[in-house]
Amino acid sequence: MLREAFKTTADDYAFILEINDRFPHILPAFEALLAVAPQDRPDYAREWVPEHYDLGLVLAMLEIHDIAEAITGDFTIHDNISKPEKYRLEEIAARLIFEAYPQQLALWRDFENKNNPEALIGHDIEKAQVYFRCLDYERDHPYLGFKFDDFWNNKPQWNTDLGDTLHQYTAGLRTRLHGPPQILPVHPKNQ
Repeated sequence: MLREAFKTTADDYAFILEINDRFPHILPAFEALLAVAPQDRPDYAREWVPEHYDLGLVLAMLEIHDIAEAITGDFTIHDNISKPEKYRLEEIAARLIFEAYPQQLALWRDFENKNNPEALIGHDIEKAQVYFRCLDYERDHPYLGFKFDDFWNNKPQWNTDLGDTLHQYTAGLRTRLHGPPQILPVHPKNQ
């Protein structure tokens, strides 16, 4: 399924299988992602990524950028670890994972260091995912009283205009979620 969906070469597919052998939870996670995402992913993603960007590069970076966390775990603000130290530890993990695949390691580094416009777009998309997740919590668990006003009131530093667009989009969704109830017009068929 992965090979067809991402139009991978035989070498790429061998790389994916080797990663799966070393970190068995990664491949099922990718398979699960593909099961819920539209099959024509580039057209789906094109809705957000402007035409002049290399969409394939953005998608590739987004799919491998967290792979080092399979070894290091996901550091949070509560871990009291500096950004340089986080990068150092994740780079060690990335070098282990990609030891036989220097091109993938270079791609990982490009994303982490924001070395090109596609990496900047990728960082904004990753950051926007947190906003969508907050919307999910607020929508799906209202009985828990989750409301992330402090989070929403602190506008992040975006890398591109796309980040601002995604922020406005998610903020609009949140306004509709928490705004006054909307009375929907009655469909003529139901009158």
